[in-house]
Amino acid sequence: MAVTVDAIVDERQLIIKSFDDTVPVPPYIAGCTILGTGEAVPVVLPRFLKPQGGKQGSKQSSKAGARELRITNRTILVAEDSTGARRSIERILTQAGFAVIACRDGQEALEELQRRQGGVDLVLSDVEMPQLNGFDLLQKIRTHSFWYSLPVVMLTSRTGDQHRQKAMSLGANDYLGKPISPVELLSVIDFLIPASG
Repeated sequence: MAVTVDAIVDERQLIIKSFDDTVPVPPYIAGCTILGTGEAVPVVLPRFLKPQGGKQGSKQSSKAGARELRITNRTILVAEDSTGARRSIERILTQAGFAVIACRDGQEALEELQRRQGGVDLVLSDVEMPQLNGFDLLQKIRTHSFWYSLPVVMLTSRTGDQHRQKAMSLGANDYLGKPISPVELLSVIDFLIPASG
């Protein structure tokens, strides 16, 4: 199958519903979304569509395979108190080849960081969480002698400038709004912890 895109007609915010584990889902399917017409459509992640056939295709496929092998040793810690959001993020990341440590709040995330000294490559954190919120978690990471340079990306529905500025002033590497775009999330992660790094 070949997919050709001549032009981008429209860009819009969509809520992506991830699939459960009833049937196997290929890595290039992030889930589905409901259009304004009521039609349910799958959401495709183009980065996981691999070229097939011919010398060029084989070469590119082998490069893609090598990239995936390099990326699988990357571990991302996710701090998110919403079970649905946490599972959705975990699915996106595991399908992209990352190891995921899922935590229900900032306190649990802090304990996991202590337990896995040097074993986490990036932290994705919600802002509003019980026990220890995302800002407090970020502050503890930035003031710790060992984790201070660990990349931290905030994922939150609080998309106002005030919250964004606070996160950036505390040392967040990026600030993404919910609902999360899998393409945007993976692009930010690739920038902060490239596969060749």
